[in-house]
Amino acid sequence: MERLIFCLMIPLLLAVSCTSKPQVPENAAPVQIVYQEDALPVIPAIPIVDVPAFDPEHVPKEVYNYTKLDIQRFVEKMNGIIRARDYDGWVANLGEDYFEEKNSEEYLARISEMPNLKSRGIVLKTARAYFTYVVVAAGARDRADDIEFISERRVKAFSIRKGQRVRLYDLEFVNGTWKIVN
Repeated sequence: MERLIFCLMIPLLLAVSCTSKPQVPENAAPVQIVYQEDALPVIPAIPIVDVPAFDPEHVPKEVYNYTKLDIQRFVEKMNGIIRARDYDGWVANLGEDYFEEKNSEEYLARISEMPNLKSRGIVLKTARAYFTYVVVAAGARDRADDIEFISERRVKAFSIRKGQRVRLYDLEFVNGTWKIVN
């Protein structure tokens, strides 16, 4: 029994004795680490890969199909926003330059001269009025039947009506989402 207690005491004593910190003499000089250039590992140069320029005429079929599906969802979302007359939702999907154009006095004055607005005496003064009297009035029945790449991040969305391609939106992929642009 004494032997068993003695055997159990040894690991305990070793554990307790290992917890003390090593003592450093007060007058000890700081340690300097010196690297020798020839001792450093040699890192091979990374070859520069020549990335071909984007060619909108030769977009891979998978990229085209995925993008078209994404644009179709975007158009459906915009239809819902327009049907709901959600001005803030509409603005959130516009590029900054596009919104500035639609909110400019010159643009609003020119659109106000359209026969269907002029005959009703409607004069557009704000982007909200443009949204109400032009965008909402045009309805929300669009669908993206075709797309055309302009660049890696820009696409035109088209609807096919009576055999004609009608452009719906010019879109740009910005910060992970599509935005309507000029």
